[in-house]
Amino acid sequence: MGTPPPGLDPCLIPGGPVPDGVVPNFDNPESLAAVTISVCTLTTALAVFFAGTRIFVNRRKLSWGDYCVGFAALLTIGYCGVLLTLAPYNRHPWDVPSCWLNERYMKIVFAELVVTGPILIFSKSAIFLTYYQIFEIRESTRVTVCIGLIATFCIYFPSVPLSIVIKGPRKDRTWQQTLDDQTSGVANNLMYWSIIQGALSVALDLYIFILPLPILVKLYLPLGKKIQLFCLFGIALLGLAASLITLVYRVELKQSSDSTWQQTIVALCLEVENNIAIIVASMPAFAKFTRIYIAELGPVKRIVSRIRRGRLNSSTSLSKMTPPRNPINTYGSPLPRKPPSSNYDMELADWEIGRLEAPRDDNESPPTTRPLTLEENRMVGTGEPQAASPLLTRWSSMPWYKGRLDP
Repeated sequence: MGTPPPGLDPCLIPGGPVPDGVVPNFDNPESLAAVTISVCTLTTALAVFFAGTRIFVNRRKLSWGDYCVGFAALLTIGYCGVLLTLAPYNRHPWDVPSCWLNERYMKIVFAELVVTGPILIFSKSAIFLTYYQIFEIRESTRVTVCIGLIATFCIYFPSVPLSIVIKGPRKDRTWQQTLDDQTSGVANNLMYWSIIQGALSVALDLYIFILPLPILVKLYLPLGKKIQLFCLFGIALLGLAASLITLVYRVELKQSSDSTWQQTIVALCLEVENNIAIIVASMPAFAKFTRIYIAELGPVKRIVSRIRRGRLNSSTSLSKMTPPRNPINTYGSPLPRKPPSSNYDMELADWEIGRLEAPRDDNESPPTTRPLTLEENRMVGTGEPQAASPLLTRWSSMPWYKGRLDP
């Protein structure tokens, strides 16, 4: 934007081109300020809370992942502060007075661009370092985590020097002159890199989401536990969605003259993407924090107890409605023992004793009963002669059993 003609109040001139049939509104325009305040404060508060629980749980022995989460939380607070400062500018450019587009505005935008790269580096590196801690025993996982860390740095770090070179003031040029260059081709060169970075960010978030899935599928856990783990790491899908939306609006920003409106949406999506990355990296520690501290609170215990009693009552009433099943014939029961359907069928008593019965031919005569020896009486727990059980008699006929207990 150039200098307004003499005699005209800059506060009465729109800060951008006015579309046909549109009247600039400086007093009560359509704005994204309320959305910015809500999204920024809510997601930042959640990210800082989850990051705080991770650092608190691991406070005795902090790892590199904990440090990355801590730095990301500090940077997201600063980034949120920058976005809240820009909230009055979150209008259509023709609804922004040109007197607002000054050196102060340019410095705030410059700070926003410079801090975006480091904050995404720390937050997404924290996710990969968390994966490394959880799946450290797998060599393949360590390699994929290292690849993810290198890719994260290569995707987000170039935005820092590019922002300084393209958006920062050059030698012998002021911030106001730099602001006037925003409509030139030199200033728009950063948009091309922004689109490339957005596409690579989508690929990286997809990589983050897919990386733990093969390991989770192979875990020997109950179905309910597996579902909990999938939900835990499935939060990364929200970050992937935010990356896709950011990419769409970055492309539209390159082709649209509604710059301030589109830039606001891109900045909000980046804030959501970053805060979700912090939350995903802190979820395992938060689960531990919940189990140790929150689950032990009195109100939580009472609520859990009521839920369990309700489930118990419902299961009891359901069992009353279910018809009784036939009793199972087991070893030691008064019911006659059911012969095995095949030579490979085994009873629970056979597993408990630790040895399997040898297969018996169907034409073999049933075992006979003989008196127990003195040593066998001691094993049974009495010193009086008793009749041996059919199972013990069958063992006595085994080659490995003969002569072992006989005096």
